[in-house]
Amino acid sequence: MKTFISALIIFALLFSLVLASAFYVRTQMGELLSLARALPEKLEDFEKDGCITEKTLALLNMWQESKRRLAYIMNRDTADKAGEAAQALFAAASAGSAEDFLSARLRFISQAEKISLMFSLSAESIL
Repeated sequence: MKTFISALIIFALLFSLVLASAFYVRTQMGELLSLARALPEKLEDFEKDGCITEKTLALLNMWQESKRRLAYIMNRDTADKAGEAAQALFAAASAGSAEDFLSARLRFISQAEKISLMFSLSAESIL
């Protein structure tokens, strides 16, 4: 009976750690996605916005901080793709290249959504 109770306690602890990890990743990715979605999505908006470089720098810094924390539980290939997109986003904003900026924005959003989906507790993420 003691073994069964110990196994239940270990299972409950493991399950709570999985839930906490999923919640943390979803929160981090939600913040990153909200920052990325707030960036201009049209050429006209890109040209009008005067502080795109600061916004993309904030996004890049937040991604780098998140990546350090998530590196132990995240697929390295997906993390690298998202990081490359965030760096390309900042580089395009700094250079003033609207086409590259819009492309990098979409790539970053796509990768962040992929990471968020991988860590969600749903049938889609399990299958």
